[in-house]
Amino acid sequence: MIRSKGEIMKRLLLVTTLLLMGSSFVMAESIDEKMQRIREASPQKRVKLMNALKREIATMNKNERDATISALQTQNRSKQQVRQEVNNRVFEQAQEMQQTQGRSQQQAVTDFMKNRDETPMKSPR
Repeated sequence: MIRSKGEIMKRLLLVTTLLLMGSSFVMAESIDEKMQRIREASPQKRVKLMNALKREIATMNKNERDATISALQTQNRSKQQVRQEVNNRVFEQAQEMQQTQGRSQQQAVTDFMKNRDETPMKSPR
């Protein structure tokens, strides 16, 4: 069966698009895996793995590179948000503890002053 050039081009474009979409999906998974390995690596190994990842990203086409960088930034942003939330909670707890401690100290001073005033002074012999 002889097909027109237009039909052949459409099919070729469809196959190419599907392949690119599939490779982007596989690439995203492998980037996630690589980032996990980077996080778990020793500091020296982490530098080597990160440099390899940067070289890999540099060889991608613009769309793949943009998508990968965007995904990495999103992951990083969410981790920063979690860290910020934890830091805020720790700060709030420290403030509450400080306030409680201040109230306790004030109460101790008040109790001491009250007891001092109520206790008769003994004269030294």
